[in-house]
Amino acid sequence: MKISTKGRYALRVVIDLAEHDNGEYIKLMDIAERQNISEKYLEGIIASLTKSGLLLAVRGKGGGYRLALPADRISAARVLRDAEGSLAPVACLENRPNTCPRADSCRTLALWEGLDRVINNYLEGITVADLALGGADNYCI
Repeated sequence: MKISTKGRYALRVVIDLAEHDNGEYIKLMDIAERQNISEKYLEGIIASLTKSGLLLAVRGKGGGYRLALPADRISAARVLRDAEGSLAPVACLENRPNTCPRADSCRTLALWEGLDRVINNYLEGITVADLALGGADNYCI
């Protein structure tokens, strides 16, 4: 599993929204400027996060984006799944139940399932609030 630029930027956007949450909607332009990411690229990321229900969006004057939940209720795993689609280390674990025709005889399946659990448990244990408060001192994104 490799987290793409889209996943890393999604985390940065959500952390930015948490850090600048004053109850108002935040303009895409402001996020893009603070994060040094092009607005065009951010549009796609924000569209995914809005569609998944992680962000709220308002169009027009006074519009922008904000978190749909408190930052302490949004895990890093949720943000990455919403942006990436899957965190599975191998393709056969992307669907539940596992439909791989070799699953019954696969000598490495338990290894991949264990790695999948470790990845998910770790990322579920870190919230956007943790990242916003601790910044790069505690976690590298």
